Amino acid sequence: MIIDAYELTPLQAGMLVHAVSTPESLAYHVQFQADLTGRVDPDRLHEAWTHLVERHHVLRTSFHWRGLDKPLQVVRPSATLPWRVEDWRSRTSEDQARDWAGLVAVDQATPFDLERAPLMRIALIRRSDARWSFCWSHHHLLLDGWCLRPLLEELLARYAEPTHARAEPAQFGRYVRWLQQQTSADSEYFWRETLAGFTAATPLPARDVTERRETEWADAICTGSIDATRTAALMALCRTQGVTLATALQAAWALVLARYSGEPDVVFGQTVAGRPPGLPGAEAILGPFINTIPVRADVTATATVSAFLHALARGQAQRDAHAHVALADIQRWSDVTPGTALFESALIVQNFRAESREQRDTAAFTITPVALLDRTNLPLTIQFTPGETLEIECAYDSRRFDPAFMARVPGHLAQVLVAFVDAPEAALSSVELLTPPELAQLNAWNATDAPLDARQLRRLALRAGAGLARTGSVFGHGSGDIALAFSTACTIPQDPLRPMPALAMLHDALLDGLFQAAADSTE
Repeated sequence: MIIDAYELTPLQAGMLVHAVSTPESLAYHVQFQADLTGRVDPDRLHEAWTHLVERHHVLRTSFHWRGLDKPLQVVRPSATLPWRVEDWRSRTSEDQARDWAGLVAVDQATPFDLERAPLMRIALIRRSDARWSFCWSHHHLLLDGWCLRPLLEELLARYAEPTHARAEPAQFGRYVRWLQQQTSADSEYFWRETLAGFTAATPLPARDVTERRETEWADAICTGSIDATRTAALMALCRTQGVTLATALQAAWALVLARYSGEPDVVFGQTVAGRPPGLPGAEAILGPFINTIPVRADVTATATVSAFLHALARGQAQRDAHAHVALADIQRWSDVTPGTALFESALIVQNFRAESREQRDTAAFTITPVALLDRTNLPLTIQFTPGETLEIECAYDSRRFDPAFMARVPGHLAQVLVAFVDAPEAALSSVELLTPPELAQLNAWNATDAPLDARQLRRLALRAGAGLARTGSVFGHGSGDIALAFSTACTIPQDPLRPMPALAMLHDALLDGLFQAAADSTE
C-alpha cells in the first residue's frame, strides 16, 4: 500500500544515479551530531520523532527504479524509525570518547537501503546524568540543510506539548508537481547568456590527473575559522556594503580560485535554498529543495573589493529567478564540452549553527550542534558556518588533491576575508593571499643575500651558451641586488591579478655592460 508516488526532482535524480552506480561512496550521507543537555526522557523523545515521521511524507519515502521507465519516490503509510539508546555512564570519559568516535564512524560507513523507508536512523547515548550524545543520520534524498532547523524546532515543540494539535503540513509532492509545470525558455536564455564563452571548468591544483582514479567523492576534510572579532567586522562590512554574507564569501572564493588557477574568469558552484517564491508555503515544506548553480565571476585586477562585492550581488539577484533549473540542463546550455564538469568546486553557507541553537525551557533540554557531516561527489565543497565565529570546512577528494595543499585553503580564504574588511576600497590586485606564517616562511627561504662575483657569473652565463646570454632578462629586487632570468631556461609563473613588472630584454652589448657594472661594484 502506498500514500503517494511521483517522479524525482532533477537534484534527487542525480543523487540516485550516484548512489546506485557507486554504492561504496559516502556522498549524500548526512550525519548530524549534537549534545543534549538537561532532563531528557528517551521514550518521550522517541515518541516525538515517531510523530514527525507520521506527519511528513518525505520521512517515510522510499526510492524505486528497477524495471521502471523513470525512477519514482513512493510515500509509505508508515515506517519504523531505527532507534538506538544506550547508557554509557559507567564508562570513563576516555572510553566514552573512543566509543563515540567508533559509533559515528560505523554509522557514517553504513549505507541506506534506498528501497526501504525510512532512510534515516538515530542513536542516543547517555554520557552523564544531564548529558546525552545524539547522532541522526539520513540520506540527502530526503532533506537538505535548510530543513534541519524547522524539523528540530518541531521536534522540541512536540516533546514539550505532545497533545497539542497542529495543522497538517504541506508535503514535498506539491513542490515536485509545481516543478513539473515550469517552463524553461526564459531560464535557458539566461543561462546561455551568463555562461557564453566559458568552455572548461576552472582548474584547481591537483595531483597527476593521468593516473587512474576511482569515482570521485569528498573523502577528507580540513578546517579553519575566523575569530569572533574579525567575524563581527566581516558582518559589519556586509551591512555597510549592503550585501549578504554569502556574497562576501563568494567574492573571497572567486579571488582565491583566480589566484590558484591563474584565470581571471572563473566559475564555481553555489548551493542555494531553491525554495521558489512562486510556490506559496514552500518555506514550510520538508524536502530537498536545494540546488547547486554556477556562479561566474570576472576577477578584474583593477576592480576594488567594494565594486566586486556589488557586481556579485547583482549577479545573485539575477540568478535567483532561475535557481530552480537543474544543473544538468544548465550544463547542457553552456559551451563546456558535453560529458565534462562545468565546475569543480562549490560553496555552501550553512545557517543552522547561526540561527538554530534553539533553547526552550519547556522542553527541559537544549540541543547544541557538534558536527554536521555532509559529503558530495564534487572534488571540493567549501562549507561556511557563521556564528560567533566563522567556521570554514573544506570537504575534498584526497585522491585528487594533495592534503598538504588543501590544509592551506581555509587559511587563504580567511586571509582574503580579513583583507576585505581592512581595505574595502583597495584593488583586488593588492589583496594578500598568503597568511602571515606563509609570508614569514617565504621571506626565510628568500634570505639568500651573498656577495656577487660578477666575473664568475658572466663566465657561467657564457658557458651556458651564446643563445642563452642573448635572451637574458634583468630586474631589480632591493638595493644593490641584481637578478637574472633566461627565457629559454625557465618559466616564471605570473599571477594575473598581480602582474610582474615587464622584464627588460637585453641585447649583447647591454648584457655585457650590466656584467661590467656589476663587476666594478664588487671590486
